[in-house]
Amino acid sequence: MKGSLVIEAAIGIMILSIAAAFAVNCHIESSKFIKQRIINEDVMRNIVNLEREIKYNLNKNQLDDLFENGELHLKYDENLGRSLTDKKIYELEKGNDIVIKIINQSEEKIEFRVYSNIEKDCININIADEFDKSWWTCDE
Repeated sequence: MKGSLVIEAAIGIMILSIAAAFAVNCHIESSKFIKQRIINEDVMRNIVNLEREIKYNLNKNQLDDLFENGELHLKYDENLGRSLTDKKIYELEKGNDIVIKIINQSEEKIEFRVYSNIEKDCININIADEFDKSWWTCDE
């Protein structure tokens, strides 16, 4: 009788330890997912801000100067959004984290493709997006 009580207690402790390990593992995985989502949202927000800066605040001559070889390479850091409000886009730090390429150019518009490959806190974020800048003319 005493032996069965010890066995029941041991099995109960094992079940509780398995449940605790499962809860801890779920918490760790959810923390990783939340961290990845926060980083992904920050990167996407900064890319959209870069797109809008190019789309609405640069003229054709500035774009020609900025995209000398058809590409713009920028370095990503967590202060990129703040830097974009304080600096011009051509003053941002160069790097290979964000690449913006001209994929098509016509009289009406320029089409761009944005690639990002960013590694932060052992999390790899890859985003690809396209946008275009239309030329508004009043020749009439």
